[in-house]
Amino acid sequence: MPHIDNNRLLLHIGLSKTGTSSLQAFLNCNRETLEKKYGIYYPDLVRMKSDEYGGYGFLPEGVKNGRAFVHGKSSLCPGGDEWIFVCKKLNDYLNKGDVIVSNEGFTTHLDLGIFLSHLSKDIKNVFVIVYLRRQDQHIESWYKQMVKVTDRSEERTFDDYVREEDIPFYYYGTFLDKIADVVGKDHLIIRLFERDQLYGNCIEKDFLNAIGLDAGEEEWIFPSPVNESLDENLTDIKRTVNYIAKRRYDLQGADWRQWTFSEKNISFCGYMKRELGSKSQRCFFNLDSRTSFMKKYEEENRYVAEKYFKREDGELFHNPLGSSPTAEIQRISDEYIQEIVFAFSAIFFDMSERNTALESKLQRMKEKKYMEKARGRKIVLFGAGHNGRDFLCRTHLKIDNVIDNDKNKHGSKIEGRIIQGAEILKIKSCFVVVAVKNADQICRQIETMGFLRDYDYVLDDDY
Repeated sequence: MPHIDNNRLLLHIGLSKTGTSSLQAFLNCNRETLEKKYGIYYPDLVRMKSDEYGGYGFLPEGVKNGRAFVHGKSSLCPGGDEWIFVCKKLNDYLNKGDVIVSNEGFTTHLDLGIFLSHLSKDIKNVFVIVYLRRQDQHIESWYKQMVKVTDRSEERTFDDYVREEDIPFYYYGTFLDKIADVVGKDHLIIRLFERDQLYGNCIEKDFLNAIGLDAGEEEWIFPSPVNESLDENLTDIKRTVNYIAKRRYDLQGADWRQWTFSEKNISFCGYMKRELGSKSQRCFFNLDSRTSFMKKYEEENRYVAEKYFKREDGELFHNPLGSSPTAEIQRISDEYIQEIVFAFSAIFFDMSERNTALESKLQRMKEKKYMEKARGRKIVLFGAGHNGRDFLCRTHLKIDNVIDNDKNKHGSKIEGRIIQGAEILKIKSCFVVVAVKNADQICRQIETMGFLRDYDYVLDDDY
């Protein structure tokens, strides 16, 4: 595999809760400017699933805002088909200019040292960009996220969470040394996620500055916030609902994930509070517990300040520990709010059960209709994006082929099926299900090939 000597692979690894989603949305909005004016590429990377290895390529598919996700089941498989494919794709971009890859999952799901060791063999000029947040502030924000997201739905109180969780990368000195040992200290770019230490007081401008671009240019587009934060009351209400959902549906042998508040719904509550002018910045730690928590990281933080920032005073973060007010969850009474949440949860869960049953019935009716229209022909799915993947995950139909117009996806797999181009379509032997959001262009494309709507093909959204 060729090495590109001059251009840089700028590997942004988070950390989580340091504005990564906002940065990724910014990079996606400014992709054209980065490429045309500065020769820097922020590519969409195709997820490569390996049936043989039972894992995922290390840079799975980019979605709406260009993010690349690493799954908890990841198996690196250096030298495997997925690894070779993605490294080749990155090197193709590196032949043209610098490349940015942003993925906080590198720090939470992988052994970063092993990963970088293998990556540096196939891609020569790797730079790692990492943002550090003061550990107490990070765990407060991370706890809210774990309560909010549907696939985790944390049910423990904050005090229990802090007592029981041990987050290895909080030992920043050890964490950074592991990276520097592989890529070299001069290829490790460390930034501090603290407002007065961010260039321009925001993550987007700071990142541009970190990679050598002028953050003051008016050409940059700054999108709206993409990851709503919850205040202490919403977090506690969501946590209570999580607890009820797990207790009720664990007893019934069902998957609790489909019954708790969705991340989308609870995030909307956070959005509404922000729109109504709420600026709650209270925190879960009080000063004593915050000081006690930070005590075990003092030495590591001092080490980082002295070694990587050349600060003789050993101060890594500027804000004093007592600068944030402590949260006092606003309940009328514990018993009163608990009964409200219990009653609301019961109604919500019953409605969810009925809705799930109805959706299942409608899905069976839809699939029966598709089988009738197919009349024995092969069923081909057109669309290998988010909608196509969602269709494959919920359908019981036998899908013979998956096609997509994006040539970058051809040859890769989606839910175990190889993605091909539209040239394989044969009107007499294929019935097409189109699963894309805006399908007008695809409709015109396959109609020029002789396919008739509702006879030779259907739009999944129509049913």
